[in-house]
This record gives sequence, C-alpha cells and structure tokens, in this order.
Amino acid sequence: MIVYVVEGNSISVLLGNGDGTFENEKVSILGQTPSSIGVGDLNNDGKLDVAIGNNRNDHSVSILLGNGDGTFQNQTKYEVDSNVLFVVVDDFNNDNKLDIAATGGFNGGVYLLIGNGDGTFHKQQSTYEVGHTPSSIVVNDFNNDTQLDLAISNLNDNSVSILLGNGNGTFKDQLIFAVGASPIFVAAGDLNNDRKIDLTTANFDDNTISILLGNGDGTFQSETSLNTDEFPTCVRLEDLNNDTNMDLIVTDAGHSWLATFLGNGNGTFQEQKLFKVGSGPFSLTIGDFNNDTKLDVATANTLSNNISVLIGNGDGTFHYQTTYQTDRGPSFITEGDFNNDDKIDLVVTNINI
Repeated sequence: MIVYVVEGNSISVLLGNGDGTFENEKVSILGQTPSSIGVGDLNNDGKLDVAIGNNRNDHSVSILLGNGDGTFQNQTKYEVDSNVLFVVVDDFNNDNKLDIAATGGFNGGVYLLIGNGDGTFHKQQSTYEVGHTPSSIVVNDFNNDTQLDLAISNLNDNSVSILLGNGNGTFKDQLIFAVGASPIFVAAGDLNNDRKIDLTTANFDDNTISILLGNGDGTFQSETSLNTDEFPTCVRLEDLNNDTNMDLIVTDAGHSWLATFLGNGNGTFQEQKLFKVGSGPFSLTIGDFNNDTKLDVATANTLSNNISVLIGNGDGTFHYQTTYQTDRGPSFITEGDFNNDDKIDLVVTNINI
C-alpha cells in the first residue's frame, strides 16, 4: 500500500490483472468525506486523472493528476460554496479541454469549473439553480442538439432537474420532473429503443426505481416505477445479456444485494434477480474486468470496508462475489486504466466512518 498524506480521508486504487482479479491497493489521502469521483485526462498527458468531491465541512473539489502507474500527485483543491456530493468530468464548452460539474448539497446548486487543459481550472465558477440537495449528476444529450446536458437527482424534493446545455459551457434554466421519494442517484440511457434518452432514479426512501421516458426534446413523460429491495442507493444502465436492450443494475443497501432488472426493450423490465454483495453497498461500477466480452460489476460496500467483484456470465447473472479490502467506509466506486496496461482498474472513495 502506498499512502500520500495530505489531510482527512482517502481513495483506494486497486489495479486490475485483466483476469477479473485485483491487487496492489494504493491509497491517497484527501479532504473531508470524499463523496464521488470523476475520471478523465485533465491535463492532456495521456494519463488518467481524478476529480473528487469533498462533503461535510470541506466545500471543495480535489484534483489528483495521475502518474500513469496507478499513483497520483498531491491534490490541488478548488473551493466552492457548498459541500460537494457528486462530480462529473466532460467537455461542456467544446474546446477539447475537460471541465467539471459538481453538485452542492443541501441548499447548493450545480457548480461548473471550466478546465484550462493543463489540470487547472478557471477561478471563476458558474452556479446553476436546481432542486433541494442535488445528490448526483448524469451527462447526456437529452434534446438531440448534439450539446451535452445534465440531469440532476434532487434528494430532498423528490425530483430530477434537467439543465440543457448551450454548448459553450453555459446551461438554460432548469426543467423539473417528479420522481419517487429521496432520489439518491440518476442514470441515463435509451430504455425503449426509440433513440431518445430516458432517465432512471434510485429512490432511497420508498424502495423504488423511477423510470422517465424521454420525449427527445429535453422533457420527459410522467414516471413509472419498479419495486426493489430495501434502500436502493445506486442505479446503472447497461446491456448485461447482449440482447441490445438496456438493463437496470441497482445496489440495495438494506439487505446488501445487487439487483438486476433485464430490459424488454420497450421501457419495461422483467422481475428482479438478486446477488449477494458486502454490507451496505452504496455504489457500483460496470466493466469487462476479465476481458471475456461479458460485463462485470463491482460494488463499494460502506459497512464492510470492502468492494465486491461479480464476474458476469453474459446472460444477466453473475458468479459468486470476490471481495477486496479497502480503507474504512468505501462509498463511491468507478473504473479506469490508471497504470496504462490496458486492464481495468478500480478506484473508490473512503469516508472513514
């Protein structure tokens, strides 16, 4: 384990062997309560970097530039006006330099940090009003104008905000759509094969997944819902069984399940299947960890201080989990090739609860 001491809490990096196993955990210490991770080459050196939101009393985004071997340089921090619950990395102003969008929790909005292309960001931030306690963001083109838009789940007013992008790093005023109780996570994809992007949310307080079918103009139809297990925390969309239809993958923290709902291709889904993972799974990431062209899943298990790796069978089912220890309180997990060996690695924030 390699540790870079700065202050506060940490991220863990687990390097992939290309066969579905991982090793060589490396830990970097961060600000208070790191919430989520955005991945991209922020300084255009061919090495993946990470942007991490810091929650609680540390109202900032941490930038860790990658060394290309699975380690990172010391963090640089950018202050914002509120605690940060979620970050995404993309090019919002079409200048071929990566930018950051971050949600400010509680009474915060969405903060946009414009990138300079060298791993630094403009000091002047733009802020956009959304709902109460924005908890996650997903990037897509919701109105088919080729410009990037944002969908934000608003935890404390049971809604999703849509910010339609102008293509120059600015966004129009929000559109708001109702979903279930306490939407903690939002995901986007074409669920009914009509070439219009749809939305799903994991609703923590009523144990449902909301489905909002898109109209292709940035608006959405009224929600329908699926019942899931207790306390869904994260939802992702991928085709797990290679039938060209999007499927739902959900972490259920209450009973420590990974749930899958195979899609019918028309916006409806089959009954859920449950797969055991570690205690208190808070988030998940998806990729082909063993290079067999079948999608696998990893979950960050906050209460058992580990991650679960489930190797996919290609039909929407998974092998029994393998677990890997992390630092205390792993919360948000994502994937990327951090040591440039063409094998998928995992990175997870640890909130040290």
